[in-house]
Amino acid sequence: MRQSTRFVAFGLAALLCAVTATAADSKKRAEKPQPAAKASARMSPETYGTTADSYYRMGAAEFTGMEVAGVDSWTDVWYSTSGNLFRRHGQADFAYFIGVPHLPAGAKLTYLELDDCGGATNTVHLYLYACDYTGDCGAAPVATIDATAGCGADTQDISGLGLEVNNFTGQFLLRVITDASDGSNSFAGVIIGYQLQVSPAPAVATFPDVPTSDFGFQYIEALVASGITGGCGGGLYCPDNFVTRRQMAIFIAKALGLQFQ
Repeated sequence: MRQSTRFVAFGLAALLCAVTATAADSKKRAEKPQPAAKASARMSPETYGTTADSYYRMGAAEFTGMEVAGVDSWTDVWYSTSGNLFRRHGQADFAYFIGVPHLPAGAKLTYLELDDCGGATNTVHLYLYACDYTGDCGAAPVATIDATAGCGADTQDISGLGLEVNNFTGQFLLRVITDASDGSNSFAGVIIGYQLQVSPAPAVATFPDVPTSDFGFQYIEALVASGITGGCGGGLYCPDNFVTRRQMAIFIAKALGLQFQ
């Protein structure tokens, strides 16, 4: 087997960062369920890449009931009329439930879904808040879903809101409200869609042989900033040099943070 392969900087960096802009992704976005309708077909989750949506689910059991004005407006019961229905609802009108999703830093939020059973008059509401690290979430949510009648998924495309995860300086909070106390509206969980992102490129190039005008500049700089590469020596990156299998192993192991016992 050959001991070296031709290394084009953008090719490897794109592999490690999973940058693949394809027509299939455009088709997938076009087929997303619209906010006003209940979703009938479920989507296959992706868990990698910078162009495909990944999905994080929070089941109803992960939400905590809130105390409102000193009164417990909820009880921890599962709604069931026949068989086992894993949906949750409040035992008082306008019961509040809150939950904090755990999302990867740097991800861009793209999609919001409330899996619910909304009534004809009373319904279920989902609010997404952007909070700082002290828990100050501001007066208004950044996104809202009001459930339509029937059981299914109410969805919203939030890709245009510019919401990015920064786990050091802030957090996102989800609040669900069930209007009725008789179980006529309930929820099973919430899904948040996101896309992983490559760090923005710096204004000044690290390597003189990879200037800011190079098509692989942003991705090579991301490898440098994350400690995956230090160049080929002498302050250069050598983007068109051969790379040995040994060097390839170092790149991949550092990128993935591989560990074993």
